[in-house]
Amino acid sequence: MKLNIYDIASNLVKLIKATIPDFRAGYPYVKTDLEKGLVLSADGTKYLNFEDLDGNYFYIRTGDEIGVTNSKASTFSDCAPGIIEVYGCTLIAVMKKENNALAVKDALLSVIMSAGHKPKKQSTNSVSIIKGEAKTFAPVILARFNPYIAVKIEFDIERQFSPDTCVINLCKTC
Repeated sequence: MKLNIYDIASNLVKLIKATIPDFRAGYPYVKTDLEKGLVLSADGTKYLNFEDLDGNYFYIRTGDEIGVTNSKASTFSDCAPGIIEVYGCTLIAVMKKENNALAVKDALLSVIMSAGHKPKKQSTNSVSIIKGEAKTFAPVILARFNPYIAVKIEFDIERQFSPDTCVINLCKTC
């Protein structure tokens, strides 16, 4: 059975929460309006930008575009060759300040890598992370964010895609 990106992100959330029990909540595949600085749960019912209501929590968002490579994709009989979809993802974690930002980053990075995903960039600069994520709301959030740290990890999730059905060409030389 092929997993979709939401399933893959959900499995990563479960793995992070099982490995790092200090996280009370994790949200896969969030909706974003980064021009305004809004992040909502996938179902659109919960505002997630640096809220302290969940205590220690994190969310994963994906970029707008899906990259494609066929360097490691499988080909099945006469079917079109498979491709590898590459989803650029960003994990933002918020924790109380008694936690060390570098230790939190390292723990998250270990889980992401153990799940087979490829890290690209990371940051423990809470002010920069908040300004990048919250945009126009950043001054308000920064004014009340003091008891927390933020961690940001950018990584890729690769997903193999192959056609569900094949049109078999019985006359290969026609």
